[in-house]
Amino acid sequence: MASNPHGIAHPKKRAFLTSYAVSGNVTLACQAAGIGRRTYYDWTEHDAEFSAALGLAREEAADRLEEAARQRAVEGVTRETPIYHDGRLIDTVVETKYSDTLLIFLLKGVRPEKYRERLDVQHTGEPPAKVYGGFDPSRA
Repeated sequence: MASNPHGIAHPKKRAFLTSYAVSGNVTLACQAAGIGRRTYYDWTEHDAEFSAALGLAREEAADRLEEAARQRAVEGVTRETPIYHDGRLIDTVVETKYSDTLLIFLLKGVRPEKYRERLDVQHTGEPPAKVYGGFDPSRA
């Protein structure tokens, strides 16, 4: 018997949740389950058990995305670039590419207090000399 990590008995609901947990994509999960999007929305609106299981599947999909981002940022992705001369393959350069952007986002997510964007705003209590829009508070 196949595993049922979401505890859902209905086979199409189970197929949807399994696919969604992997892809994180409603359209792909609907196709995998053989249902239309309207059916998916009906389930989410009228089936509390399905909605709860959907939340778990969404977390699984997010975990997969985070792991893919971490791998690209920290371990890198190996790329092979063919080198041609006079139309003939003469070599292949293999290099590992890392994503600094993904690394920044991961750091902001795990330690937002340290890596978040900071904006210092100070208020002196005095209104500006002129407020845009034609209203001047000194003439009120």
